[in-house]
This record gives sequence, C-alpha cells and structure tokens, in this order.
Amino acid sequence: MITQKQRIKLKVYLKADYTEDVITVLNNSNKRSPKGLEYTPHMIRQVMAGRENADVEQAILTVYQNRKNAQKKINAKKHRLLAS
Repeated sequence: MITQKQRIKLKVYLKADYTEDVITVLNNSNKRSPKGLEYTPHMIRQVMAGRENADVEQAILTVYQNRKNAQKKINAKKHRLLAS
C-alpha cells in the first residue's frame, strides 16, 4: 500500500500524467486486473490513493524510477553545458 508520505515523494517525478505510462508498463508485462481486464487510469489512481495492488504498485515504482533517472540525465547534461 502506498502511504501518504510515499505518495508525496512519488508525485515529485510522476506529476499528473503518470497513468498512461503505468498502463504501458502493466501491458508490457501482461499484467491484468483480478477480473482479467486491462487496468484503467481510475484503478491506478485508486492504488496511488491507498488501495492495495502489488502489480500496479510495482508499475508505479518502475515509472517513477524511469522518470527520476531521465531527470537526472537532463540535469547532468544541463550542468555540463552551462558550467563552461
């Protein structure tokens, strides 16, 4: 379960447009809801709000890690270019 403190930290990189990326991660790993359906943005937001679902939580963390790494690369490049 994602706690309120974790949600605040996750939102730093996830922003408001994270659900489509989470759906992509879930679809790429062939994860389905307990009813056998594809996950919806609403389901993902429910997990972010505190509902438990290990597959969706893992996908959210994957998207978070990818975005955090991308931002670190951008910041490093910006620092290299502007430091000279």
